[in-house]
Amino acid sequence: MKKVFALPPCWPPLCMVVAGCSQSSRVSYNLSQEADNFNDIRQITVMNCIQGDVLFQMTGKMSITADTQDNQLEIIVEDENGEYKSILLGSVTM
Repeated sequence: MKKVFALPPCWPPLCMVVAGCSQSSRVSYNLSQEADNFNDIRQITVMNCIQGDVLFQMTGKMSITADTQDNQLEIIVEDENGEYKSILLGSVTM
């Protein structure tokens, strides 16, 4: 005797959603890896949100790491000579 197994009607859309989530997370991971390996150009802009002034702006190949413990961004920049420099950007509270 053959057993018949029927899938509920919601099964195909659920498979597409799960596959889409894994694909988008893979793409996000790959883009982050490319940027962290200095293959993509990034731009950082630091603004004074109260007055709307641009305090710092930088564009180039850089690796950015958020240090939540110290409340700062740790940035390693590759300059046009292929040398690397480290920059720390932190928040100022008054």
